[in-house]
Amino acid sequence: MRLTPLKAIWGAVCVAKSSRITLLRNMTTKVGIVQMQSTADKERNFNQAVKYINQAIASGVKIVFLPECFDFVGRSREETLDLSEVLDGPLITKYRALASRESLWISLGGAHIRITENDDQLYNSHIVINSDGQIVGVYHKVHLFDANLSTNETTPNTESTCTRSSFFESKAICAGTEAPIVIQNTPIGNLGLAICYDMRFPELASHLRYAKNAHVLSYPSAYTTRTGEAGHWHTLIRARAIENQCYVVAAAQVTYSFLCFSF
Repeated sequence: MRLTPLKAIWGAVCVAKSSRITLLRNMTTKVGIVQMQSTADKERNFNQAVKYINQAIASGVKIVFLPECFDFVGRSREETLDLSEVLDGPLITKYRALASRESLWISLGGAHIRITENDDQLYNSHIVINSDGQIVGVYHKVHLFDANLSTNETTPNTESTCTRSSFFESKAICAGTEAPIVIQNTPIGNLGLAICYDMRFPELASHLRYAKNAHVLSYPSAYTTRTGEAGHWHTLIRARAIENQCYVVAAAQVTYSFLCFSF
């Protein structure tokens, strides 16, 4: 059996073909993958995302994937907490309205979500909205990125140089406790949810694929320049596709390293 590959816009889709997969036989599904440069300006980020989403809609896609930190990139824990919202807050509500208006599925990868308005605990949350504008699934990132790295980088369009030797996501984000999460019957079949650093844990991918019957795995990401340039990004998403014989969709932040906005 031969599978017709997914068509990708503005992103990376890794494909593995297998006689065990029958979902996409004799059909072509087009997905939109938005890669953007988020800042601390949530309105700017939303407008940027909508611009690319509209281009994807014009190309006939039925599902669009946004990267980790699509909502904003905070420059400190305090700013991140201040900018974060609850799941039914204004920003996610706008994306739900957009999905309903355009009859579009949207994968919002990696939003900074509070459980309650007064909560100072945040989750890195992968949210899926269906074409009726309903939230049909939420995955809170389980594997947080705590790493020691060495870098000396200049942020584009600024004169400041950022020197960082460590990044501790756990200082601002709580680890999720529920996995795997698979969304049934999306336009591309059953969708397995993960986020960025999760791709370094093959057990999660195999559990999504084989225990929960995911046809496609999604890894919205905000990679660091250092690990990206080392080839980790393409190597890991290809590995997850090959070893699980399935599609992997990965939308990413672009341009600068997120070490410059760590805390």
